[in-house]
Amino acid sequence: MFTAISFLTTVLALAVIIVMPFLKYRDWGGIVALVFPWLALQAGLIVNCIAGVAAHARGEYLGGRIAAIGAALLLITEFGFLAFRWRLGV
Repeated sequence: MFTAISFLTTVLALAVIIVMPFLKYRDWGGIVALVFPWLALQAGLIVNCIAGVAAHARGEYLGGRIAAIGAALLLITEFGFLAFRWRLGV
């Protein structure tokens, strides 16, 4: 159960992180587009860490490792986007 929660959290957070930088906003929407991916990243990391510990404690098959992979995937994606945007000068 906690492995599934970790997987779904990773997918939802990745969707937010991937989609938000490509949307164009004006005024306050630009601030939200800047902050929301970081909030999704933080929420995804927290939920993955809690779900990983709970899955490991319950003895779920690869539960803690799947949560750790999900957390690493979130960080790699976010830093990849930052490096890509820095390289393009955006």
